Amino acid sequence: MCNNEIKKYFCKQILIASGVANEIKIPSIAKNIAKDIKQFHTSEYKNSDQLPNGAVLVAGSAQSGCQITEDLLKAGRKVYLSTSMVGRIPRWYRGRDIFYWILETKFYDIKAEEIEDPKLLELRPPQISGTGSGRDSMSLQSLSKKGAIILGKMNDANESTVCFQQDAAQHVKFADEFSQKIKKLIDDHITENNLSTPPAHYDEADVPDVEASCASNITSLDLKENNINTIIWSTGFDHDHSYIKLPVFDEKGKLIHKDGIPEFPGIYFLGYPWLRTRKSPILFGIIEDVKFVVDKLYNYSKENFRSATIEI
Repeated sequence: MCNNEIKKYFCKQILIASGVANEIKIPSIAKNIAKDIKQFHTSEYKNSDQLPNGAVLVAGSAQSGCQITEDLLKAGRKVYLSTSMVGRIPRWYRGRDIFYWILETKFYDIKAEEIEDPKLLELRPPQISGTGSGRDSMSLQSLSKKGAIILGKMNDANESTVCFQQDAAQHVKFADEFSQKIKKLIDDHITENNLSTPPAHYDEADVPDVEASCASNITSLDLKENNINTIIWSTGFDHDHSYIKLPVFDEKGKLIHKDGIPEFPGIYFLGYPWLRTRKSPILFGIIEDVKFVVDKLYNYSKENFRSATIEI
């Protein structure tokens, strides 16, 4: 039996390392769709066997959405993929796993304050790979060749119909351009450091779809007419920090901080995207943030301590 008693603990410093993914995020338009259409979040998906028979609409084309799409296609399902503005990178390039190059070129070391376009701070992590040899890339065009219908961003829905923006081609081109930029970064690094590496191998999934011919111009789908009985929301996660009764958020609930440290003394945060650098929310990147914040925590001047109360 749950104990709802509120207890108060007093401390001089608090480190909140819960990140920004403690609740699923599903668009409000999901409530408009007929109840007989089964809806899942990516966190609930295991395999195609748990879904009703028929076609599937996957909303969201970041890593999870694309991998689920690929899994469903392999299971023989017809899949409609509603896309969004997501970059992609090849799984393997110039003889090495892409992450070796990304680390070596310091791609993930760029600091938040060095980003000139604020929109870049909102971009989702890029598509990287699907299943297979561990060297296989994945792209919207490769999923299209396997049978996926590539649609624009879903923007409205009623009981029987879902609607999409006409931006699928834009999403395909953006992903291709992102991959080209990353490969150029690596090529320049190889040249500048006179590294001995093999040439890039042929990677069919990474070949740019210059005309975005894989993109569909469909702007609405009747779910029943297209035998779509399932929608999978690959729309990520959100955060609920309502339990933090401290003046450290703006009116939109966004943390106000510098390197994970708000102006309110004695409180610290970890696990936020772009907390300090591009790699802040990634497992291999959070280590540096931990060292930085813990060092601040231990060396904070005692005269600035202020007791804070957290109700749980």
